[in-house]
Amino acid sequence: MPENPKTLRIIISGEAGHGILTSADILLHSAAIAGYYSSVFKSIPASIRSGSSEALITISEKTITSPVSSFDILFSLCEKYQTGMTSIPVTVKPKQLLFVQSGSEENRDLSEKTGVFPVPFETLASEIAASFPALKSMIALGILSQIAGLPLEYLEKAVERHFSDEKKRHRENNINALHTGAEWSKEHLDGIEIFQTSSQPLKTGNRIILEGNQAISLGALAAGCRYYASYPITPSTAIGEYLTELLPESGGAVYQAEDEIAALGSVIGASFTGVKAMTATSGPGLSLMQEFIGYASMAEIPVVIVDVQRAGPSTGMPTKHSQDDLLAAAFGGHGEAPRIVIAPVNTEDCFHTTIKAFELSEKYRCPVIILGDSAQGMIKETIDNFNPGQHHPEDGRTSRHSSGVLKVTGLEHDKEFFPSENPRIRTEQVIERFAKLDNIEAENVSLTDWDLEKDNIYEADFALIAWGGTVPAAREAVDLLRKAGYRAAAMYPRLLFPLCRESVTHIARFSGNLFVPESNFTGQYSSLIRMNTGIDPISLSLFSGEPFTPEEIVKRIVKRISFQKQETTRDCKIPLNRPGL
Repeated sequence: MPENPKTLRIIISGEAGHGILTSADILLHSAAIAGYYSSVFKSIPASIRSGSSEALITISEKTITSPVSSFDILFSLCEKYQTGMTSIPVTVKPKQLLFVQSGSEENRDLSEKTGVFPVPFETLASEIAASFPALKSMIALGILSQIAGLPLEYLEKAVERHFSDEKKRHRENNINALHTGAEWSKEHLDGIEIFQTSSQPLKTGNRIILEGNQAISLGALAAGCRYYASYPITPSTAIGEYLTELLPESGGAVYQAEDEIAALGSVIGASFTGVKAMTATSGPGLSLMQEFIGYASMAEIPVVIVDVQRAGPSTGMPTKHSQDDLLAAAFGGHGEAPRIVIAPVNTEDCFHTTIKAFELSEKYRCPVIILGDSAQGMIKETIDNFNPGQHHPEDGRTSRHSSGVLKVTGLEHDKEFFPSENPRIRTEQVIERFAKLDNIEAENVSLTDWDLEKDNIYEADFALIAWGGTVPAAREAVDLLRKAGYRAAAMYPRLLFPLCRESVTHIARFSGNLFVPESNFTGQYSSLIRMNTGIDPISLSLFSGEPFTPEEIVKRIVKRISFQKQETTRDCKIPLNRPGL
């Protein structure tokens, strides 16, 4: 059986109606009550009440670097064992526990393997309440409470909190399911314990539970945003839902437009009148916004656009993860329209990067596009409280002169904003619009995070650049590789476009192996690097709809480095794999 780890990862997998997301939220909060850091990554189908849903819950004594990784325990509540999350194969590895529905022909062969335990989820649930399959997931939490040492009272408190508005009988059924699972575990799993929580809550600082999209909403509010317009689209809709509650309380307004074109048009109009404004969308909506993005760029009107990316093209997979929109954000639309593209590197950073987006749009008088993604936007985790209320914008107005006549046009114009087709003026204006971004990297060094070796830093086995939702997995992968004896240099840029050319050139000096993991087929950030620097990085592409795991990044880097060394020392017959992997 697994040894007691400091970090425990649990996957709960089932069909729609099995209460997967509810149980994940309850486990997240109960772990927080116990004083642990916790996170939930959700993988859900696009269709309503059909398909399978999965949740990966992480519980740890320390801050969670990557909310997505391989599991320790998996509960499969379906008749047939399945999980598509995090590229996990249908095999049971050493030190993993798998609980499956008993009595299923589909699970018969699997049930005979070591570490696999058949559980009568269906029967146990029906004994509590007929036709209530959601109780299966609560039974799973009851089993987990015993093998993970999580006191039932913490789970009960979380159930009371989650179902506070429900009927008393509904709360009682869920609590009974917890106890049913715990009793089954005591009877059938005696002596199995893979994680031991404290009987008393750990001493914690001031912590909060936050979701990526929620952090973006709070960041917009803290930056002084007072107008938000959007057309609902998965997976960005939650931003509008949060701001619908928050903005009116701060004297702001929320407008649900008839489409994404109207949404951005109204945001540009609000910004022109002096109000800080934002919209949010996903890939299809970004496509519709391209003409207005060009207009805001030509007219030099500051606007903030959030693109919570999803797997495309077309409708694609609306609830699945991707980083497909980078080049569309950087170059989309006709003509050459200067804009800034940035991406948060984790849940908390969604808050800070959104504030930075408003600052950049004001300073450089152009559209700023925030590239989120579905995984980052929907991950919920416990983090140390960074005090969102410490930012105090003046009044939500943009920084412009209070007097004078304001003029704006989408036509080419002179410096007084009078339309002009004069070749000399056209040339001067194009140069000026692009030139204002020439020093953006030097003026915003905080937009790049570095992770370098302390000694012999220019003798790294590899260098790595990761952006957006891939950063947490990349950070953990770098840590794993260092523990295995590899030397690494890593860089995590928030500023994606214009490319932070000096930083990329610098990181490339550390090693001839420059890896760029990203969730798209064509290696879009790698393409930007080649285009702007001539450096040819090694693109690590993943386009399955699920995010990178640290293990996947480690596997690909080790394979590439080992292959290169074998090619250069083919006749040496020396083992090249580092110990520890």
